[in-house]
Amino acid sequence: SCSGYLDNGDYSLSFGGDGDYTHLDWSENMSSYTISIWVKSNVESQGTFDAFFNTYNNPNNGAQLDCNGSNNYRFHTEEGSIVIAPLSTEWSHIAVVADNSTTTIYFNGELINSSNWVETDWNQIELGRNRNVNNPGNYTVDDVRIWNIALSQEEIQSNMGIALAGNEIGLIGYWNFNEGSGEVLTDLSGNGNDGLIVSAEWSTDVPETGSSG
Repeated sequence: SCSGYLDNGDYSLSFGGDGDYTHLDWSENMSSYTISIWVKSNVESQGTFDAFFNTYNNPNNGAQLDCNGSNNYRFHTEEGSIVIAPLSTEWSHIAVVADNSTTTIYFNGELINSSNWVETDWNQIELGRNRNVNNPGNYTVDDVRIWNIALSQEEIQSNMGIALAGNEIGLIGYWNFNEGSGEVLTDLSGNGNDGLIVSAEWSTDVPETGSSG
């Protein structure tokens, strides 16, 4: 792990739906990428646009992972939307894969759907709220990974339950949340993409895998 990084055990971040979030400025648009994230809903029901991940500070661009208004996880973008699976108060793994022309969603390693569009606009990475910042989500999040390559289903399945070394090819952001305290979400990819934590609570509720270890 990174020099000076404190790994204090298995932790996640809980966003209470009351405005908690994390923020990281991002300078590179991407048409080929993989978003990998563990998430659980803290409540049985959430409102439309209640989000836990977004890539842009304006709702006219970028993407977010949110609730579709019918209590389903959704990948919602300027280009289109893909419904993923019902919200769950159990831990679930979501992967979004863009390969320049197609966006494919995997839920717990299983193929959900593909669409013939790619959302390329990125100017931030935020957890805990939507692009319009008016719909914070009530979720717990762990082990977020961003790649600038399109991973295969096999790669997603083999990586989702294990910790990474941090130097994998194409890995540009890797946050395992194991600081357990403080206001910095440390990037373990070596790229210095540390996030600022605003009011989110550290939690010991983590997925039952080795991924956050």
